[in-house]
Amino acid sequence: MREGDVNRVRDPREQRAGRRVAQPGQTLVVSSREARRTRVPKAAELVADALRRRIIKGELKAGDVLPPEAELLARLNVARATLREALRILEGESLVSTTRGAAGVRVCVPDSSAVSRLAGFVLQYEGATLADLYSSLLAIEPAAVRQLARSRPPGAIAELAEIAGRVEEIRDPHEHAMVSTIFHERLVELGGGRTLALFARITGDIARARVRDMSQRALPHHRGSDAAHRRILELIAAGEADEAMSYWQAHVQESIDRLGEEAHRQVIDLYGD
Repeated sequence: MREGDVNRVRDPREQRAGRRVAQPGQTLVVSSREARRTRVPKAAELVADALRRRIIKGELKAGDVLPPEAELLARLNVARATLREALRILEGESLVSTTRGAAGVRVCVPDSSAVSRLAGFVLQYEGATLADLYSSLLAIEPAAVRQLARSRPPGAIAELAEIAGRVEEIRDPHEHAMVSTIFHERLVELGGGRTLALFARITGDIARARVRDMSQRALPHHRGSDAAHRRILELIAAGEADEAMSYWQAHVQESIDRLGEEAHRQVIDLYGD
């Protein structure tokens, strides 16, 4: 064996466990996913997982109130501290809300806002900018528009026309921009599948965070989207799938071009400290 090969030999413990082992004097950095795989879940996490599954499966519906604490403790056979920690986990995921008094713990609809904020943290860690975000819209929105023009599900055009009409009537720049993001979001939700719909809600939440940030910094808002909304609805209604896709590509690209120096801002900056 050559001397230079010694650092490439895996520690026997590493080979048995299938994981990395730090060398003397070396700090081993693991991801949060790796850390979760190398430890036994806490009792509170197991309780939270059981309740989470019931919420996601619809066995516990939005608005339902969980049984009183004493009853939950008896059913789950856990300590009070374990149950309360489990509920804090679910509250952090926006799956339950806890209020004092008789209201108790109420089940909530899974909310994309919690996901989008976490996505913002991940995008920040990855060094993502607003240009990154809008470039993803360029890849997804035109394709969804094309599919929407092909399928034209009942009620879709009427719903989008109603949103577009609301946008045109709004005079306040901040509110105009907010509702415009809803139009973009619904385009993807109606034209894509469930996965794209979730992506649309996440990017929509981030886009609305940008609108709030622009309003706080008194930055001007461009109102040129009104005509684009009318035109894309005409193309979708006519079933002109390819032309609709090309038109929307140009519209989204124009939005990217208008970012200017804003393109270099990182996504998490929109959420403040």
